[in-house]
Amino acid sequence: MSIFKNKIIWIFSQQNWNGLKVSKHHYAETLADAGAKVYYFNPPQDSGWKIKKAKLSINNFSNVNVVSQQFFFPINLKFHFRFLYNQLIKIQLKILRKNLPSPDFVWSFDLSNNFPLLNFGNSYNIFHPVDEPLNKTALNAYKGAHLILSVTEEILSKYPNNLPKHIINHGLHHSFITNYAPKDLNGHISVGMSGNWLRQDLDRNTIKEIITNHSNINFECWGNMEYDEKSIDSETIEFIQFLTNQFNVKLHGIVNATELAIAYQKMDAFLICYDIQKDQSKGTNYHKVIEFLSTGKVIISNNISAYKDFTNLLIMCESRFSNEDLPILFDCVIKKLSVFNSIENVKLRRKFSLINSYLTQLNKIEELIFNSKFKI
Repeated sequence: MSIFKNKIIWIFSQQNWNGLKVSKHHYAETLADAGAKVYYFNPPQDSGWKIKKAKLSINNFSNVNVVSQQFFFPINLKFHFRFLYNQLIKIQLKILRKNLPSPDFVWSFDLSNNFPLLNFGNSYNIFHPVDEPLNKTALNAYKGAHLILSVTEEILSKYPNNLPKHIINHGLHHSFITNYAPKDLNGHISVGMSGNWLRQDLDRNTIKEIITNHSNINFECWGNMEYDEKSIDSETIEFIQFLTNQFNVKLHGIVNATELAIAYQKMDAFLICYDIQKDQSKGTNYHKVIEFLSTGKVIISNNISAYKDFTNLLIMCESRFSNEDLPILFDCVIKKLSVFNSIENVKLRRKFSLINSYLTQLNKIEELIFNSKFKI
């Protein structure tokens, strides 16, 4: 029986529940499926310097209780007067505890450290950064944790060694397991790409070069590409317009996990192309990799350090500094797709993805907690 069954779990994240679902949301759903009572906290509403009345609302989605709140004090205190913020957040927590059951587990993915784990002395606290900690607040967010988990060695190395630290790779949503439908090459090649297309760390020039030089290939793109012209730079607008105007590019926008899983089955290959020098993940790991691998189809990518020992799974640039060779690499793979997508290679990629399902990752984490000295 799961150690999470019938337990109260509070999950803190920088990502709202609405929108594109990522690892934080999937862990919440998997925990709920395991019988836990899960409360997922949206980031607090941005009140700037205004003082407003505390507000709290709870909605249920997929057996997950989603908590939205407005603080009774200006949230900007967090950036300028952290000590005062930390004192006031204790009062905010008293408001929460009057309306919610106290947690047995607190699971924080929140690098902005809205709710410091030091405030949860009676629960088992997990700090789970899946993105690069880029400032002092993110580096201090581990304090109060009993266990630190992450998707890369590079992230873990930034936190103290006096706490248990473990690598847990990105998880695979069940939609990518149940909707598997092998596709044979049929003459016309489709290449899939996904992510936030407004990100500054995309290697836009290389993406443009590859698309422009392969008019015979369909490039299908999923992810956020909507923008407000008043709040975005001209280069990003130009890039989105480039993608929109290419006859061999199809833009799908944000879709749910099931739609995405079904659509991926129609792809013959996948492309990942970030500028590592600008990349917020520093080319260490991306959640999309495990989803692409679930199709069994070849991935052509910039260098990704987490897969340095798995070159049979991904075809990557050797350099950590440049994607100069990526267009040539793309050409070579596309010309030998039948080799790279052989039955053996497809099975190998698929097998790797399955051993990283969210349920499997949860079982690994349960074992780590069970073997710890903390009494639950």
